[in-house]
Formats: sequence, structure tokens, C-alpha cells
Amino acid sequence: MVELFKAYESDFSKYYSSANKKLSAISQGKGNDALYNEVNRDIKDAEHWLKQMENQIYSMPSQQSSQYQKRIQRYNENIRAIKKNLEDEQDKKGKVQLFGKSATDPREKLLTNNEILQDSGEVLENTLKIGIESEQIAIETVNNLKKQRGQIVNINEKVNDVGHNVTKANRVIGVMDRRRIAIKLLMMGTIVLLVIAFCICLYIKLG
Repeated sequence: MVELFKAYESDFSKYYSSANKKLSAISQGKGNDALYNEVNRDIKDAEHWLKQMENQIYSMPSQQSSQYQKRIQRYNENIRAIKKNLEDEQDKKGKVQLFGKSATDPREKLLTNNEILQDSGEVLENTLKIGIESEQIAIETVNNLKKQRGQIVNINEKVNDVGHNVTKANRVIGVMDRRRIAIKLLMMGTIVLLVIAFCICLYIKLG
């Protein structure tokens, strides 16, 4: 059991040392994405072998397990520390990519934040101007709609007047039609009477 534990410990130390060495290069500004990935892989491999070491402790006698348990605790602390250092370097890298290399300088950070606030103020000012212009356009639109409404009302009144005049015209036409029919009937009656009178006169002469 002890020999197997030491073999796992050797593998753990190999990957932990490799990760630590690469992380040191990253902290000196020599890191790239590939190196970050390699450090992550080394840490995962080191954690794997550390887990194997922990499993071996459970199979050891209590006296031996307590002795090696202290190593496990120290190795876990080392893993947590190197993970924290890697996260710090990744955060630093992200800030550099976002703000430039001067992002780690507090004075440069302050200047950058001031620039961001200034840009935000300009955006807010432009937004306010657009809002005022939109309000003016809305007011003009409402006024135009009111004018158009007045025009529509006037047109409606004129249409009503035209309709009233058309009604009057229809009434006059109706009266004229009735008069025309009456005159026509009167003429027809007169013609009939004349024909009858002519026939009577002719009958008297011939008789």
C-alpha cells in the first residue's frame, strides 16, 4: 500500500511541479492561451493522482494513514493555492484584453473608468436629445391631426349640406314629374273629347 501511495505521490509531484513552473512563466508575461490550457490540464492530472493517494490511505492501518493524511492536507492546500494563482492570472489577462496593458495600474484604471463614465454621459446626453426631439415630433403630429380633424369635420358638414340639397332637388323633380304626368293625362283627355265631338258631328251630318 505504501509503495503504491508513493508512486501516486511521485505522479502528483510531477504534474504539480509542471503546473507551478508554467504558472510562473505566465506571471512573468510569457503566457498564452495554450500555456493556460496546459496549466489547467496539469492541475487536473495532479488532482487525479491526489485522489488516488487519498483512496490508498483508506486501505492503510490507522497509524500509517494518520501520518500520510498530513501530506494529503498539505497537497490539497497547494492545489487550492495554485488554482487561486491561476484564476488571478486569468483575471489579469482578461483585464488586459479589455482595457489594455495598463489596466493593472490603479491610476490607469481610474483614467479608464473616467473615460467610460464620460462616454456613458455622452450616450445619456444623446439619448436625452433624441427624447426631446421625439417629443417635439409627437406634439407636431398631434397638432397636425387636430387640423386634419377640423378639415374632416368641415368636409362632413359640406357633405351634409350637399345631401340636403340633393334631397330638395329630388323633391322638386318628383313634383315636376307629377305635373308632367298630369299635363299628359289632360292632353290625352282633351284629344279623346275632340275625337268624340268630331264623331258626333260627323254622325249628325251623315244622318
